Amino acid sequence: SAFKEARGGLAELTKAYTGAEQDISRGGGAARSSALANQAQGTAAAQQSMVSRGLYGTTAYDAAARGISSDTSRTLAGIDAELAQARASLKMSAAPGLAGARYQIGNLYLERAAEARNLKMERYKLLLGIGPQGSDFQNFMGGAFSGLGSGLQMAGGMKMAGLF
Repeated sequence: SAFKEARGGLAELTKAYTGAEQDISRGGGAARSSALANQAQGTAAAQQSMVSRGLYGTTAYDAAARGISSDTSRTLAGIDAELAQARASLKMSAAPGLAGARYQIGNLYLERAAEARNLKMERYKLLLGIGPQGSDFQNFMGGAFSGLGSGLQMAGGMKMAGLF
């Protein structure tokens, strides 16, 4: 049915966007791991170089280690900024697609409600014998209620006149 197809489409869109979000997270995790591994290698290389020169434990080594740490922090901040941008871009592209699918489902519900209302009206018309131009039963009932209304009106006038 149209509902099943629309819901299936919404589920597929949601699944695709969730998969894209997971891919962004995996890529970001890999980039962060790489940056941290580079920091560890740089720190080890600096330590080995300082030891071989007899400068390990000095301010020269401390400065080199701080520089490596600072570079890593900037790299991680850049990765985080790119991840945030990628996630925001994904959300911005997902919103119209998901909204469109939900709008379509909402319209299907409205159409179904209108069809149910029209079907009820047709049932009532059949029960009352109301046809397209009005049936004999409808005309009879309309005349009866019209006559009843006239009689009540006349009775009200007679009561006001004090006749009964």
